[in-house]
Amino acid sequence: MMDNNSLNNLIISAKSDLEAGQSTYDLRIKYLGKNSEIFKSFKLLPSLSSDEKKEFGPLLNSIKANLELLLQEDVKTSKISQDYTAPLKVHKHGHSHPTDYTMALMINIFSKLGFKVFETPEIEDENDNFSFLRVAKDHPARDMQDTFWTTDEKVLRTQTTAFQRRALEQFKPPFAVIQAGKVFRAESEDATHLSELNMLDGFAIGTDLNFTHLKGVLYNFLRQLFGNDVKVRFRPSFFPFVEPGAEMDMMCLKCKGSGCKACGNSGWLEIIGCGITHPEIIESAGLDPNIYHGIAFGIGVERIAMRMFEMDDIRELVKNNPEFLEQLT
Repeated sequence: MMDNNSLNNLIISAKSDLEAGQSTYDLRIKYLGKNSEIFKSFKLLPSLSSDEKKEFGPLLNSIKANLELLLQEDVKTSKISQDYTAPLKVHKHGHSHPTDYTMALMINIFSKLGFKVFETPEIEDENDNFSFLRVAKDHPARDMQDTFWTTDEKVLRTQTTAFQRRALEQFKPPFAVIQAGKVFRAESEDATHLSELNMLDGFAIGTDLNFTHLKGVLYNFLRQLFGNDVKVRFRPSFFPFVEPGAEMDMMCLKCKGSGCKACGNSGWLEIIGCGITHPEIIESAGLDPNIYHGIAFGIGVERIAMRMFEMDDIRELVKNNPEFLEQLT
């Protein structure tokens, strides 16, 4: 069975072959025929576990549908009837949005590191979004001006960290899960902030986890994204659901630490919030905090996309300007 990245690369490869002038007849045989990778992957589905079927089934259907759309042709057209001397007509095809592409890449990396994908609703109750995570009752984030509340006293989640209670309820340690999706914050937008953004949160519980494991996971993640030469630093920071907590900064790839507009002339970029799961959260799940320990981290997907595509303003990702977005993919 091919992995997520290999399957997604099929579409990229098919686009490249199509733009190079190969006929849809030949390409349909190559990418959708009985000897194609997608066909072989479908044949392997029955042998997979139920969890693997849930992961790969929808992905295979999506890839196949995209390939069929990309390579659609007149059923009357045959290989023999095509005129290869005619001028090539190259049609523009859609592609993944930079944010979606970045999120898929991040999920793929953490999946290889042993994290399972977990999903919870975008609308949360106050307990999961705030109280369970030890956010004080009088914390400003609970105010109407800082959080989007519904009429039935629920909130649009302000962080994907809100999935921790459900994860502790569903899984028995040891486990490692990630969740990615939209979060909503009533704040002013600028070059590095959005009121509606995407986050990826990671959460793991075991009997021997410590800060070294946390640093190892995050180092590995950033190196797979940006190469082995990436330079990082950790700074102490406060998050109510971890103790100790830290901010992980990455040296600006654009100026190499000398300072520029992209990094606010600091030479460094705040990239990941992380820490060791607070003992009270572990205890609230009925676990002994003297035995079980956890690691947690949260990453802004658009912030990573900015670094990958060397952007100066995060708002460009939500303006939906086709001419700009086409330059990134």
